[in-house]
Amino acid sequence: MRLFEGAFQPWKLASTNLMQQCLLLNKKSQFHTTCILQGLKKQKANQRRKQNLKRREELRKQNLDTLADPIIGHSSEWIARLLKPYEILVERKKPNFPIRSIKFPASMETINLIVEKFEKIRASATEETKDFIKLNEVNEFPSSDTSLESNQDGFERLHPLAERLERMSQLSDLRKESIHRIFNIENSNSKTLRLNNKQLAVESFARNERDTGSPEVQAAVYTSRILALSDHCKNHKKDQTGKRMLRYYVHQRQRMLKYLRKVNFDRYVHCIKNLGLTDELVLREVTQ
Repeated sequence: MRLFEGAFQPWKLASTNLMQQCLLLNKKSQFHTTCILQGLKKQKANQRRKQNLKRREELRKQNLDTLADPIIGHSSEWIARLLKPYEILVERKKPNFPIRSIKFPASMETINLIVEKFEKIRASATEETKDFIKLNEVNEFPSSDTSLESNQDGFERLHPLAERLERMSQLSDLRKESIHRIFNIENSNSKTLRLNNKQLAVESFARNERDTGSPEVQAAVYTSRILALSDHCKNHKKDQTGKRMLRYYVHQRQRMLKYLRKVNFDRYVHCIKNLGLTDELVLREVTQ
């Protein structure tokens, strides 16, 4: 055994290395820093993300007055007169909904004329009823000094006449109320509101009485459709057909405005001012 005391003993080296590796494994199993480091990285990333979103919102609010949406544009007096179907359909469920008249299929002046005609018809019908019941028989009754209750025959003759006249008056009032309800915005659907906006566009931008095809009128009609579809798509994000139609209307409006800009620049400036657009918005609202 003394022969191997100073010699190389590999089995001792192997056992020593094995013991050292076991000690290192035990130390590593006791101290884990990977989860802590990853948690700090995620926390810093979330902080940077929140700061970026906050900064983006601040920039959006700062540019809200200077930069407008290339599709919707700025608010104008004509746009404020348009009826927005989605907002009206939501607001009319409230108890204090304002009563407003519509222009399509008839204006309020036409409705008043219809009501006046009903009043004339009622008056003429009342006169005919009086003649039919032979009111001349009433003149045969005793004078006013004599009480009507003392003459039962006269009371029986006047009572049916009073009932008929009262029924005719109630019927006329119901007809008048029905006409106003039919043409009230509260009982209108979205299609009627869109047609009302179309009629308003023709009245506001027509160059003459029968002008329905000028670029100004067509651009105004497209603008009313764009605003209505934009509100619809914001509340119905899965409506792909509505989004395609919105994109189509935007392209058609830009086409009309570019043509008007080429033909008559003064008319173009007046038109886009009423529509709430600018020259820059028209040129960059469609980039492809």
